[in-house]
Amino acid sequence: MKTEVLIGIDAGSTHLKAALYTLKGELIAIKHSRVMTYHSQPSFSEYDAEEIFTQLCRSFRELLTPEYRPVAVGISSFGESVVPVDSNGNALDRAVAWYDMRGQDLIAGFAREYGDSRLYTLTGQLPSGKFTLSKLLWMKRNTPEFLGKVHRFLFIQDYLASRLTGNLCTDFSLASRSMMFDISRLKWSQELLSTCGLEEKQMPIVIPSGTAPGNVTKQASLLTGLPCGIPVILAGHDHASASVAAGIGENNVVLDSLGTSETSIFTGCHPESKALHSCGIGFYPYVQGKQRYLSSIQGCGFSIEWMARLLFEEPVFPKFFAAAGSAIEKSLDSPLFFPYLRGLQEAPKASGSITGLKDVHTKESLCYSVLEGLCFEYKRRMQSAEAVSGITFSRVRVAGRLSQEAVFMQLKSDILRKPVEVLAQPEAVSQGAAILAGKYCGCITSWEPHIQTAFLPCKCGGRYEERYKKYLLGVDGFL
Repeated sequence: MKTEVLIGIDAGSTHLKAALYTLKGELIAIKHSRVMTYHSQPSFSEYDAEEIFTQLCRSFRELLTPEYRPVAVGISSFGESVVPVDSNGNALDRAVAWYDMRGQDLIAGFAREYGDSRLYTLTGQLPSGKFTLSKLLWMKRNTPEFLGKVHRFLFIQDYLASRLTGNLCTDFSLASRSMMFDISRLKWSQELLSTCGLEEKQMPIVIPSGTAPGNVTKQASLLTGLPCGIPVILAGHDHASASVAAGIGENNVVLDSLGTSETSIFTGCHPESKALHSCGIGFYPYVQGKQRYLSSIQGCGFSIEWMARLLFEEPVFPKFFAAAGSAIEKSLDSPLFFPYLRGLQEAPKASGSITGLKDVHTKESLCYSVLEGLCFEYKRRMQSAEAVSGITFSRVRVAGRLSQEAVFMQLKSDILRKPVEVLAQPEAVSQGAAILAGKYCGCITSWEPHIQTAFLPCKCGGRYEERYKKYLLGVDGFL
């Protein structure tokens, strides 16, 4: 007899992950595929959606050995990037990467004219070149004839689901990351779409997060090895999906979702949008209509990889974290790192910076500084979230590959002065997608996350306070 399993997909901007889970949400096996980034111009970055789907098909065929029978598939992906498709669902061009800021000046100008706070109240997002609206404004200015040829714009999650089901749908969370979705009415904003020269029919149908746009078709079954007729569930924005696996509900726990970017995500409050706006916190509706609140560092894993590859030969990551760990005792004399290599949520044109460099500093000092700067920025953003939400977070729950780096997690706990709980399954996005698939099918009725390790702040953690004050003074120069 075959073992019934759930499938969770995390379509990330660095790796595509497909995983098998038990009907209780426990990991069985996972496949990673590197996602290629293309550069049509030196400052442009794009993804090939058809290539990603081909990688997904390969992962399915490798995972689905004869002893397993999938009962449902859950898909989650990064946001903002959209794939233009024709009436047959075929990609017409590459998807502009979420961090590609080619439309930054256009969205900034539009926000000034439209009203920054008005736009935020309508969409729940702060104007930024990363959002879909900015990318479509750029297309309208530079390739207007192309817009008219597009049948639908689909997010990466939607594109993969459409190849499996034949239906062109998205969910509340990814629709919100377009910055063209009216989060109060749960509808596309006709006004914002017309600004880009688009009609509503060119956008996907929006369905609630955690529901299914359809079932696996016969054609998709032949390509993937998936059973024909099983449901495909939209788990939505990757950080929101991770929050499901982390058990972030109406409590005082915040999720630290660590990936190429780093995002704090929490729920359980209803602060004034004006206060959220002032702190750079976005929000959107998610499963069962509950809001998710997000505060992001746009270059976390990216900052670590950037520095690691500058300083070391392969394998770069073990060398980076070993070097950082060796410098902790001498940390008070290290440079300060400001992790804005991909901008700052409240100041998209901000750039990264290292201050206080001296000729006595070593590569170990630089590695430590990157980790410390990321922890300082996370603390700054978390304190802002606490101030506007009225929640004092009792602990931080961490997911993602970087959660397995003990040096980083202990430093985070020491600087935050809070317990840091590492999930037993670091691949929380794919797990969250599988859990939502299981809930849709009724085989998972409740979920309690498993904690692998808890890092507690050491008694000497207060030694970081003076450096943190200097960091805050430095941030003022970017805002």
